[in-house]
Amino acid sequence: MKRIAKLALTATLLGSLTGCGTPPHTDYYLLDALALAPAAADATLAGDTDRPVLGVGPVEVAAYLQSREITRRDGYVQRQRASQRWGEPLDAGITRVLARNLAALTGSDRVVIFPWQQRQRPEQTVSVQVLELSPVEGELSLVASWTINRAQDSRSRLGTWRTPLASEQPGALAQATSALLLELSKDIAAALEAH
Repeated sequence: MKRIAKLALTATLLGSLTGCGTPPHTDYYLLDALALAPAAADATLAGDTDRPVLGVGPVEVAAYLQSREITRRDGYVQRQRASQRWGEPLDAGITRVLARNLAALTGSDRVVIFPWQQRQRPEQTVSVQVLELSPVEGELSLVASWTINRAQDSRSRLGTWRTPLASEQPGALAQATSALLLELSKDIAAALEAH
């Protein structure tokens, strides 16, 4: 009985010690769509029902990127920053940004995000797998494969995109990631037009 009382007292003391401090401050970072729609597209293509519906997704990210904590790799070492987090799951953020970028780059508002409803079933889809997103020697590197699917065929590509990284602070990392997603979006948009 004495032992149970000791354990209860210890648990109470530990609980009160951990509850006394203020919770650590957490910063949340979001990705941003950087593509701007051409001025002519706003007036002539918005609501254009002749353009095929484009579905964006699914987007999958490598397992080490699935945490809400902002992660960086140093060679084989993975580091997470508990007080600095993505404001949304990274795959959802990438999907949102790609959809907005592609809508602007193609001049179409006929873009839907996976999972789509049956009545919104797109005529063409773009799925993406993010294999790496790593800072390397002052640059941020994105390695991704993407596939354009249409009823008649599909085409896949694997690419690497790099951009200068001002620092490895989370704000700079989010900004550089957004810039890389714009470059990926431009390549996808060009392939959609050529397809």
